[in-house]
Amino acid sequence: MAKRIFLADIDLAKNQLLNVKLQNLAVHPAGVTTSADEGFTYYNTADDTVYVWTWDTATSTGAWKDLGNTGALTSVSVVSANGLAGTSSGGATPALTLSTTVSGVLKGNGTAISAATSGTDYSAGTAALGTGIIKSTTGTGALTIAVAGDFPTLNQNTTGTSSNITGVVAIANGGTGQATATAGFNALSPMTTGGDIIYGGASGTGTRLANGSAGQMLQSNGTTSAPTWVTPVAGTVKKYAATLITDGVVTTVSITAATHGLGTSGDFIVQLKEIATNIQVEAEYITVPSTGVVTVNFNVAPATGVYRIVILG
Repeated sequence: MAKRIFLADIDLAKNQLLNVKLQNLAVHPAGVTTSADEGFTYYNTADDTVYVWTWDTATSTGAWKDLGNTGALTSVSVVSANGLAGTSSGGATPALTLSTTVSGVLKGNGTAISAATSGTDYSAGTAALGTGIIKSTTGTGALTIAVAGDFPTLNQNTTGTSSNITGVVAIANGGTGQATATAGFNALSPMTTGGDIIYGGASGTGTRLANGSAGQMLQSNGTTSAPTWVTPVAGTVKKYAATLITDGVVTTVSITAATHGLGTSGDFIVQLKEIATNIQVEAEYITVPSTGVVTVNFNVAPATGVYRIVILG
């Protein structure tokens, strides 16, 4: 293998040395023996270990150090402190056995463990207590059976059970102040006069709308605006009615504006009924706003005199 020998140090100026392979040897090199060789490193192919030559200036001796093994563990001991004690089996792979120096219920403070105090750190339990509702004493945590004086007196004017409460509950207390359904509704209703209605006011609050005049209609004003009574605008609705001219051949029948006389707006209501049964039937209706032509389409051509058409406009 070709190689180049350097007789001076190589300074990489703190740059990385990439893709480096250490010298491979099966044994320690014989020529590495002095302090001048300190730091010599190679890879041992026999035991797959990296070694470095070190030098002890105090004793003027050198030795090979295994970079993968800095020394074996010789002993481990356990110090009794913070509520803990223990033993070690010793040796290079010691087994530790831990125990506590505290008896009873333990508590920790983040640093050490100590014995917990009954009534302060925990409740002593209920084994010695009788049957009843248990209460805890503030400050000590002691548990005892509650007595009547431990419960607040309920200030209410209702009697009965959870499934049957009798008495009249005032509006201020969530009731209606009345004894019947009609009277209760009237007590809560904002209506005061005959003909009044209730609508959702601000934020949906029940609000009274007084009755309108005779003939007026209730009009929605959109969004959250209150409804109002308005007088309808007078108008005339015209009608065209006739037997639809069919012959059992054609599937499309058209009626012109000149025939129905309702103008060319195309704003029509079209109905079709079977003459024999007087039952309303459905077909496809097409109106042309520019001409006012009304076209009726059938999937199957109807026979003569089967249907009557009514156009409102």
